[in-house]
Amino acid sequence: RRDRDEILIHSADQKVLSGTMFSRRLTVNVEHFAGKTAFLFGGEWFEAGGWVEKRVDRIDDQHISLDFESKSSFAGVSGYVYYHTADHAQTLVLAFSCPIMTPPCFTARAASTLPDCQVLWERVPDLARPGTGLRRAEGCAWETLELKDEHVVMRCVIQPLSDQSPGGGPGEEFGNRLAKARWCRSTLSDTQIGIASPPNERTAASSSSAAEAVATRPSLVERRVVLEVDNRSDETFVLDGEWMESGQWSGRPPFGLTKKSATKVELASEDFFRGVFGLVWFVSESSLDMYFSVAFCNPLSESASFNAWVGPPPAELLQEMHCAPSVTSYQGVQVPAGRGVAWNVIEKGSTLHVRIVILEDPAPMDITAYPPQALLDELKKMEIQQEGGGAASAAAAAPSAAAAG
Repeated sequence: RRDRDEILIHSADQKVLSGTMFSRRLTVNVEHFAGKTAFLFGGEWFEAGGWVEKRVDRIDDQHISLDFESKSSFAGVSGYVYYHTADHAQTLVLAFSCPIMTPPCFTARAASTLPDCQVLWERVPDLARPGTGLRRAEGCAWETLELKDEHVVMRCVIQPLSDQSPGGGPGEEFGNRLAKARWCRSTLSDTQIGIASPPNERTAASSSSAAEAVATRPSLVERRVVLEVDNRSDETFVLDGEWMESGQWSGRPPFGLTKKSATKVELASEDFFRGVFGLVWFVSESSLDMYFSVAFCNPLSESASFNAWVGPPPAELLQEMHCAPSVTSYQGVQVPAGRGVAWNVIEKGSTLHVRIVILEDPAPMDITAYPPQALLDELKKMEIQQEGGGAASAAAAAPSAAAAG
């Protein structure tokens, strides 16, 4: 009974810990001044967390609060939701990220067209502190009301588009503040998400600010693997398989690597305490006898590792993953002999970024070469050792049996 009581006390402590120390909550107070047309729920995507209770399906011409919270002790709350008017004349997108280890992020759009929400979320910037003024973007403006580790409260005001009639507005004071508001730095890349180019006063930022705006969200624990594959061969390689010990595709997996073109693929960690560790392989679409195989590992506490092959695949690809060389040993462009591939490590750290070139005329695999002779010799040696061990055991058991008799 005492053991059971201790288990119950420990479980209660864990619940308290997960409910206080690691909980995250985001409240967005939406003020609708874009006319009398309601905004209807259009879709959502959560990397982590979700709605606190029931989802808000309608935003009328009045104030309403959208509440989101973490559902796991270590994941925070992160994602986006979007709404649209009945005639689809205006949309509203709220993109946010309130992780455990890094600062909270938020941005919004209320444009005439729905932007690429996933790309917008990937480039969501850090929040401004309370009292630092408004931030604005197409059709909306927002400010931080409360900024605590466990709870962030935002105010978001939806405005009419330039070609619409005014919707009343929140008052003269807000209008004065809006005139002084800074444009959200993520608007520097709005043309890439399907929104019109920002005004001149926004594009006057320096190139370093633009680079900062299009950067993805920082994270102390996230690990990514980015592979830029330049296929210079006459073969299109299609995805044939994958094996992930940890991590997942960042977005939709690629269908293939088109010949004479470049393709970018990304993978990201999905666990708070684990990095990206796995294998991916593609096969030639026309002949099915040439492979592009990649082994990669970008852990949290050790250096990353990488290896690749084009043409005949390794006999034991899983084993190659566990013994792939560390990227710290690579200096400049790597062109392993007889591999049909070259690569260069561009970035190390939280993101492992590798540029890979599939060379022209990769060699097809010879099916008769599998399994390789060296592997067969090793297996035969193991069998002989096992047989020898069995015979020795039998010989040792014979005197004992005779003595017993």
